[in-house]
Amino acid sequence: MENADERSRGQFVRFAKRIFMDGDLKINEYILRLTGSATLPEKLNVGEDYTVGVSVCCDSVKIKSNEDGTFDLIYYCKLVSDVVVSNRWGRTVKARKKGSMSQKLRFVLMQKHSELGIT
Repeated sequence: MENADERSRGQFVRFAKRIFMDGDLKINEYILRLTGSATLPEKLNVGEDYTVGVSVCCDSVKIKSNEDGTFDLIYYCKLVSDVVVSNRWGRTVKARKKGSMSQKLRFVLMQKHSELGIT
């Protein structure tokens, strides 16, 4: 006989398969939520538009019901590298990612694993 944890885990797995494999649920929106911060070497101008280039790691996804038969998928991503900020005139500022040395080392190792095709 299975316990409550196993039963709820099984229900979640069946629900996730319906969403990601069967495609019978209607996804209303795919939402990207970013976390993290970087230090800038100089100020930015308030009211000016900027283009931001960043590498992120998606570490979780949340399924949110809209109560109308549709769902939103919210992807939670963390900042993993330095950030490049440029304005519309092409002026670029490189911001340093905040974080411990171990976090930065882990990111570099993950990049090397990916480049070399190591799993």
